[in-house]
Amino acid sequence: MQWIVGLNSLRLFAVLLIVIYHFFGSFLHGGFIAVEIFFAISGFLIVSGLAKEYLGTGKISYRAFIKNRFARLFPPLLLLVSIVLALSLLVDSDVLAGLGPRTLAALAFSTNIFELASNGGYENFISPNLFRHTWFLALEMQIYLIMPLILKLIVNLRAKRRDGMKLAAVIFATLGALSVVLMAIYGGLFNAVDRAYFALDTHVAAFCFGASLGIVNRLHPIKKLRKKALPIAEIITIFVTFAILARNINYTSPLTFYLVLPLAAILSAILIYYVLQIQGNKRHGRTVRLAEYLGSKTYGIYLFHYPLFLLAGYILPVDAPVWLCPSVALLGSIVFTWLCDFLIRDVKKIAILYRKHCLERKQKIAIGIYAVLAIVVVLGGVIRVSTVPAESNIAKQLAGQKTEAEQSKIQTFNLGNFVSDATTIVGTALTVAETAAPAYTPVIPPQSTATVTADTKVLLIGDSVMLGAKNNLEAKIPHSYVDAMESRGIEKATSIISDIRSRGLLPEIIVIALATNYRNITPVMLDNIMSAAGPNHKFILVTAYAGPTRPRETQNATMKNYADAHSNVWLVDWYSIAIRDSSLLYNDRIHLDFAGRETYANLIANKIKEIQ
Repeated sequence: MQWIVGLNSLRLFAVLLIVIYHFFGSFLHGGFIAVEIFFAISGFLIVSGLAKEYLGTGKISYRAFIKNRFARLFPPLLLLVSIVLALSLLVDSDVLAGLGPRTLAALAFSTNIFELASNGGYENFISPNLFRHTWFLALEMQIYLIMPLILKLIVNLRAKRRDGMKLAAVIFATLGALSVVLMAIYGGLFNAVDRAYFALDTHVAAFCFGASLGIVNRLHPIKKLRKKALPIAEIITIFVTFAILARNINYTSPLTFYLVLPLAAILSAILIYYVLQIQGNKRHGRTVRLAEYLGSKTYGIYLFHYPLFLLAGYILPVDAPVWLCPSVALLGSIVFTWLCDFLIRDVKKIAILYRKHCLERKQKIAIGIYAVLAIVVVLGGVIRVSTVPAESNIAKQLAGQKTEAEQSKIQTFNLGNFVSDATTIVGTALTVAETAAPAYTPVIPPQSTATVTADTKVLLIGDSVMLGAKNNLEAKIPHSYVDAMESRGIEKATSIISDIRSRGLLPEIIVIALATNYRNITPVMLDNIMSAAGPNHKFILVTAYAGPTRPRETQNATMKNYADAHSNVWLVDWYSIAIRDSSLLYNDRIHLDFAGRETYANLIANKIKEIQ
């Protein structure tokens, strides 16, 4: 592990966790914690540089600082937006509803604010957001706007420059600790996870800890070790800790905000401390240089990989192999990162030559080519933004279903029983291919025209997929109550069941369809659901299909194994049907079209008939 020698190597490690999280969230549910490494590095480098400027000149040039930060972040961001908007012309405009405001938010470094204001979320998949990942850039730029002012205010409290810097180190560490407390309050106590994750006051701890370390290192440089006693074991231990945490935590868990993210912020600062100790070690080889080079490209890879991944999911066939979308996105991000570096470097060179009035013929030709490309890309972006609706059709439909569901809830609890007049299941023909679904052997529920008996009461708890089929389910299952909501995860099932049980309304049969938005379903979670219901209940678990960009094979396999191991649990395998027939799905490749709602409701109703 001698190649771990610089901050770029830490960036490489961080971006790998983030990319794996976005590509294979079912495997690495908590890879988002790696952003703390980026925040800590930014805080360390930025504040260290400002400290150097102040100790040397007694001043901090706010204007020059903001200018440099903007020049570093904005050109690649502008190129990203232009390319992504042009590529999005290949995707149905209805899928990308609301793209215009989200684009403006990304360019204005305010994505985090926009998401909070519009009730968006970090893991909200009801409406795909090509620029959701730019919340990180937005938060960084907001820190850059405020942090130099705070630093100038602090150092002015002390006559001596070094004393001012010492005070700044203490205050930054204190601000980091305060941010940890606020994150725990919002994310843990109030369960406002998106508020805790997106907001400046709750998510600045890693930056502050890195800033404090940067000042300390400037005042008292950390000793660089050149002997054999290098902290390699310590660095490896922290890397392993990050990997374990990223593998086992979930975004919606209160523990993530109470403990994991604060711990990740502290560990990130410690990583930087150890890296500073090995900078003087000369045992560097080709592996080191490769790691450092790749680490220097992480900004571009971070910018491009996520929107390319989403776009690939809509362009490629619905039954595309699991590995195809990530491969296309990763290759594309590498290509566009190289292109971005080349264009920015070339444009800067041409600008310098232009000011010196020494442009050659080839530079003039390059200007023409760049101008044409810019016009084409910008025009494509304008066309895309202008043709995208403010709200998708599926969002409008789900909003109507949600209103009906709330009314149904009121009626149900007022009457004290489950209400519905329909008694007959309307069967539909469905042809299913015989190819095996990835990760596990599918169980295809039979189609029939069976009738659910009138005295069978059923509680159905689901997410936006079930919400879309609410009317179909109520038409097929007498005495049913559908409690469905968009962006809901399986962690909500326990409290819902406990609440209904406390009202004395919990029926014998309970259907759980909550795997679409959740990256990690464990047997313990399912045990908790069963315990909340109490004895003498029958459970039906519905597998999920969330499109090629969000495979759910792991969760589905967990539910199948759980059903096989429990005599009172059955499985409805929606995944195996959805992955084979895209005609059942809306154009976002997640939610149900008209035929899909009927088929989805039939599968569940037939299973209820089977076990009643």
